Amino acid sequence: MTFQQQRSLEVKRPIWAILAILLIPVFFQGCGTVKEKKLEKEGLTLIYRNKTQTGPAIRKLPLNHPIKISEDDFKNHLYSLQYEELSLLGKKRYAISLTDLKDTAQILTKAVNRMPPDSILVFDLETSRGSTIGEIFRSGGTLNFRFEAIKGIEFSSASFGGGGGSSWRMVPVEGQRYRVTKKLLGTSTQENWIVAKMTLPQISRRIRKMQGSKVSEAPAAPRKAPTSSARKSPPTSGSNQDLEKKLKFLKDLRDKDLIDDEEYEMKRKELLDSFL
Repeated sequence: MTFQQQRSLEVKRPIWAILAILLIPVFFQGCGTVKEKKLEKEGLTLIYRNKTQTGPAIRKLPLNHPIKISEDDFKNHLYSLQYEELSLLGKKRYAISLTDLKDTAQILTKAVNRMPPDSILVFDLETSRGSTIGEIFRSGGTLNFRFEAIKGIEFSSASFGGGGGSSWRMVPVEGQRYRVTKKLLGTSTQENWIVAKMTLPQISRRIRKMQGSKVSEAPAAPRKAPTSSARKSPPTSGSNQDLEKKLKFLKDLRDKDLIDDEEYEMKRKELLDSFL
């Protein structure tokens, strides 16, 4: 090897060393990518997403996991979540229907209580109107619910940063508030993000309705076997009035979004069958 070739190698060697130093962190960063834990069950997808893989709004928050909350308290949170459509005829509605809650409330409660310290819970719930997608986590002693879409309607990206243009927004109840972030020129209210006390001061109206209906229901008297001469008497005017009142009450429950369309039709059919 000539002196010139040896000199050329000595010059190139530091360049390769520098490149190796620069590439090593990139290699280890790729190897250290956290795999998401995913669970799919009957139209519900749950994902434990690492904090580093979320947006800056959540990434900078301290997480207090796992969440230790009773099933009753967490169900009360889920039953209380409301939103309103921002249109001329828009009204308040519940974010998750009673039918969907019956199938998912228990598994969601277990999921938040088993949440890893450095992750949040992402859920995707398939409904008859479209997907409801959101995130659940605890930070600073409060429970956080941030929704990306409700029943197939996505939250506007313009409004997500505090601007206008959204088609819906969450409606805080007692014990809940919007997430407010500080910006250079003031504050920004995140209307798709609910921050709630760990224990809400009131039980959800829907839970009270269900508890009330169970208490008011008297045990049915045993039926006697019909005789051959027994005939069904025609409905009286009083029974017709009772039917009208119950149908009207049932319709009011649906209009107030206390029951969904499926439950309304089922109860309506039961009423009609019992009177006719």
